[in-house]
Amino acid sequence: MAPNLLRRWTAWLDDDSYWPSFSTVTHGEVYPAHQLMDGPVKLSVLDWTTAAIGDPARDFMFHHASVSASAFENTSARSVDAGGRIWPRFADHCAELCSTPPVELGLYALQAGAPGHMSAARIQLNPQK
Repeated sequence: MAPNLLRRWTAWLDDDSYWPSFSTVTHGEVYPAHQLMDGPVKLSVLDWTTAAIGDPARDFMFHHASVSASAFENTSARSVDAGGRIWPRFADHCAELCSTPPVELGLYALQAGAPGHMSAARIQLNPQK
């Protein structure tokens, strides 16, 4: 693993201020391909195969990565207005979650015994090598 990734993730994991003190039902992959839209109106969220009880930021991480800070703040505020919960470092936590797909790929590769995926995970976890 690249030393900079190890330092980043260790600091994130060690700092409780990033993390929620509660869990919720999550979809797990809320991004445009999983949203049924009618113009600007979201009609439904599709494909619940990754649903779980867990970190509420999972459903906001892709949004955080794809919109401006002000748009993310607006979405977060609308979520709170509708009964959702966030915490002071919610946006920072979403940013950190966006950095973890190589770890998830590696875990999948280990569980599935998939050498091709393991090779891809190794490259992503140590991109300078």
